[in-house]
Amino acid sequence: DSYKSLNQVLHEEKKTIRLFSWLDKNNPKVALKIYRMAQPSLIMGKKYKLAGKYINPQSTYKRIADEYNSNKKYIAEYGNTWNSKRYTETKYFGEKVFSNSVSTLVALLTLNGKANDAKGVSDRALLEFDNPELRKELKKALEGVIPKAWP
Repeated sequence: DSYKSLNQVLHEEKKTIRLFSWLDKNNPKVALKIYRMAQPSLIMGKKYKLAGKYINPQSTYKRIADEYNSNKKYIAEYGNTWNSKRYTETKYFGEKVFSNSVSTLVALLTLNGKANDAKGVSDRALLEFDNPELRKELKKALEGVIPKAWP
């Protein structure tokens, strides 16, 4: 995590890409373990096919949905003790992270020729959280458009 973070601060994503590419060729098990840390750099470098080798649609979607539901549960438990600004910002943050993460997953699946998986993830996401902004992002993602990284 610190290698990727340092590269992002220094704007040296190319080093992360080179390291990940080397791991992909020489130690794919380690590459799989660190994929989540490398994904933003791979996307910035448009290394979509390389990223696609390490995406499991079901487990990735489950992780994204679990994080979103954890945030919703946190808000349900503690939100009534917050001022309205904190409540609104926390809710927005959780929804935005969910939308961005799921749209990124759908776009990567689409770009890797996994249209059925992409459509399945998109459908599941809309059952979890349906709003016009997410629908718009998912429509573009199903066309292979990667959303801008957020946050």
